[in-house]
Amino acid sequence: MKIVDRLSITQDKSIVILKAGGKFYLLAVSPSDIKLITELEEFDENSLAVINDSNIQGNLDFKSILNQIFPTRKK
Repeated sequence: MKIVDRLSITQDKSIVILKAGGKFYLLAVSPSDIKLITELEEFDENSLAVINDSNIQGNLDFKSILNQIFPTRKK
C-alpha cells in the first residue's frame, strides 16, 4: 500500500489517494475513521491526473483534480 497524495480538509481530516494491489482508492480519513469514497478506475499515478475523462485536462494537483471530479454545487 502507498499513499499517492493527500489533501488536508481540516487539522485532523483529509482526503487521500491510496494505491493498493494495483488499484487506486479515494478515501476520507479522520483520527477515528477511514471511509472509501470511490475507486479511481482510470488514474495515472505519474501525472496525478485522471485520464480518459473529457472534463479533466493536463497535469493537475490533487485539489484541482477533486474540484473537477466533484464540482461545488451552487444553490
